[in-house]
Amino acid sequence: MEYLKLFRELGDTMKFLNSGFYQTINTISNFFLLSLLWLLMCLPVLTIFPATAGMFAVVREWLTKKNTHLFSLFFRYFKENFKQSLFLSFIWALCLVILIVDFMFTKQLPPTMKLLFLMILFIAGTLFTFTSIFLFPVMVQYNSNVTRLIKASFLLSIGNFPLTLLCMVILGLIISAAFFYPISIFLSISVGAYTIYAICNRAFHKV
Repeated sequence: MEYLKLFRELGDTMKFLNSGFYQTINTISNFFLLSLLWLLMCLPVLTIFPATAGMFAVVREWLTKKNTHLFSLFFRYFKENFKQSLFLSFIWALCLVILIVDFMFTKQLPPTMKLLFLMILFIAGTLFTFTSIFLFPVMVQYNSNVTRLIKASFLLSIGNFPLTLLCMVILGLIISAAFFYPISIFLSISVGAYTIYAICNRAFHKV
């Protein structure tokens, strides 16, 4: 009788673990932990790019269902992409500084010249943003050097313009949610990364 009772309890436990409710709670918990892990690893500031690469690597594995582990996956890809993503962070910071300095410089120009330079900066800033959106999905999808990663990110973003715009909308929603409801970052960051990678993955399949 005791064995029969034990088997019944085990059966009930298995049913609960396979239930939709448990799967939903488990999924939400994983996204929460991934966002929290990303935030913690971004605290040194210099590690923002490696941490973001680790997060996108995790959601890539989740999406392809190759590996569902969180912490081991994150730190593995964090280490593997550390040097490359850190180097990219310096390049991106330099580009951002150049754009900001150029924008400040336009204030000193005559109206006609100012309009022309603002248009050029707008185009440059837009292309920079487009490339940034695809950068981390490309990094975790393909094993390549920095130059090819930037080139591939740029070409994929331009060649899949509707998908890039959709990613920008999602990114805008994440930023807006974080601004108005700061607590939302504990879910929106990882969910946003998952959604953006899923969209970019469609572009990868086209290639």
